[in-house]
Amino acid sequence: MKTSLRLLSVLFCVCLIAAAAPQSALAVPETALTVVSSCNKGGSIYPGGMVNVTYGSSITFLLTADPGYELVTVYVDGNEIGPMPYYSLSNITSSHVINAVFAPKDDGSDSALPPIQTVPTPEIYSDIASHWAHGSIVRASELGLFSGTGDGKFSPDEAMTRGMLATALWRMAGSPEPSGSAGFSDVLGGAWYEKAVDWGAENGIIIGKSEGVFDPDGIVTREQTAAMVFRYLNCFGKGPQGLWMTDLDYTDKESISEYAFEGVTYCTMKGLFVGKLGNVFDPQGSATRAETAVVLVRLSDLMA
Repeated sequence: MKTSLRLLSVLFCVCLIAAAAPQSALAVPETALTVVSSCNKGGSIYPGGMVNVTYGSSITFLLTADPGYELVTVYVDGNEIGPMPYYSLSNITSSHVINAVFAPKDDGSDSALPPIQTVPTPEIYSDIASHWAHGSIVRASELGLFSGTGDGKFSPDEAMTRGMLATALWRMAGSPEPSGSAGFSDVLGGAWYEKAVDWGAENGIIIGKSEGVFDPDGIVTREQTAAMVFRYLNCFGKGPQGLWMTDLDYTDKESISEYAFEGVTYCTMKGLFVGKLGNVFDPQGSATRAETAVVLVRLSDLMA
């Protein structure tokens, strides 16, 4: 009887404490938060615009200056933190605003001289003016790695195909002549990607999806892209030398296929890839044309 009375007293006290506790102490943490990122002309920030994040998650932003421009500074929630190519928010508990400021590089000319009047360069594609990867798309096209998809468009958010990626890497290598056919049954003679696929297979960069099949029109995944880029680096002596090790901290790293794991790890270490929202790599997700343009521009800089 005494035990029962004591238990009832304890439960009664707990109820009183819970009823008296302020609402804020009992409230569930906010789960729908946003991070708004933006920048002025002269560079890009990725992810750009309004990004939805969850309470306690993390996200990394990549800041890239266009040719002839430099990153001057970065503001986070109105506080200046200085220039940095990457900025990470960890354990997010509130919404944030990030703004990057780019400016033309100082060429050392006499500032007393009147500025040269220039005519704005027209966009090479009609669908990239406000895209987060604008600078990389323009540069990748100027390097001859990409061409448009028709009607003056680049289609930045369309998925990249295996044939497109093979061709872009082949062009980066200088469009060398292959010594022969790779023997893929679905790579027809005279196809726009034929020489690229033959050359890539000859140099160990391209691997078929199955025996004798390349699947040129198949969507290339992010891990496939990393694997091909990694083989490209090895082909030109830019891959890892000797023993090496680094920690891959993507939250979905267990989902990365065994064949692609080393490539994803090395390409991440070299700054060619960054994770998506929530620090995931999304290995089986499709690689868009814009994302691939960014990776290949970084690869071009690394190869220089």
